[in-house]
Amino acid sequence: MTAPRRKLASVLDGDAALRVGLDHLDPDYIGCRDTRHWWETMEDYHLVDTDQVGIQPRQGHSKYVRRVIECQRCHTRRVEAYSIVERQGWTMLHSIGATYDYPDGYQLKGLPSGVRSSAELVRGLIFDRMQERPRKRAPRKTSRPA
Repeated sequence: MTAPRRKLASVLDGDAALRVGLDHLDPDYIGCRDTRHWWETMEDYHLVDTDQVGIQPRQGHSKYVRRVIECQRCHTRRVEAYSIVERQGWTMLHSIGATYDYPDGYQLKGLPSGVRSSAELVRGLIFDRMQERPRKRAPRKTSRPA
């Protein structure tokens, strides 16, 4: 029965490493990991050649559609690529991939292999930080002498 304990220990070690990494992230980056990105379209859907998408041609296609969106909070850029599919007179865009360009400091480097960001740890970090903030006190009511 040592295998389950060993697995649990490695999960706990990974969580600890992740929490330490999260502790040093910019608050905007933590926000994006908690509530996800606030995407804004930078370049709407538009035709591009294969070399502009950065993929190998599929089934003889040479034209693809690309869209670029950027998070308004952390400035991560996402470049999406789509193939054009015509079916029964309708145009459909089939997602074939996306690439991300993260700002410096967004990605957590040096974590043990297999450790991924955990939404539970991110929410816990935000909660812990909120508990550490000094609480604002309501103004005291004073009675004025008549």
